[in-house]
Amino acid sequence: MKTNDIQQAVSGFTTTAVIGGPLVVRVHKANDVIYAASSRHGFFISVDFKFRQNDALYIGTPGWEGLSKTEATREANALAAKIASYYSTMKSAEEMALRWDTATNRYTAKVQSDRFNNLVGKYAAEFV
Repeated sequence: MKTNDIQQAVSGFTTTAVIGGPLVVRVHKANDVIYAASSRHGFFISVDFKFRQNDALYIGTPGWEGLSKTEATREANALAAKIASYYSTMKSAEEMALRWDTATNRYTAKVQSDRFNNLVGKYAAEFV
């Protein structure tokens, strides 16, 4: 998919990659002046348009560079694969707990749900 084909949904950013899955992972290039001088950095990752808290607070601040496009794309692909794996495991554990309601199955479902929420919970900050 070309960058020109991607819908730009977050103001102040240019979306450069979209990776599908249970939660959509995107790579964004910040359009702040501070990143224009250095085209190598200024890429940030979002999960369903939510960024990590520190990224949301400090994007555009001198010293907060972000990632290079290659690093961001690599990390976004790895994150999307991890999210898909954790989501699948969580859903399987929940289904098992529904079919056979035992304390062990309920606990396993809770552990897998917590594991998934810890991964995606890092991406909770939104731009308004």
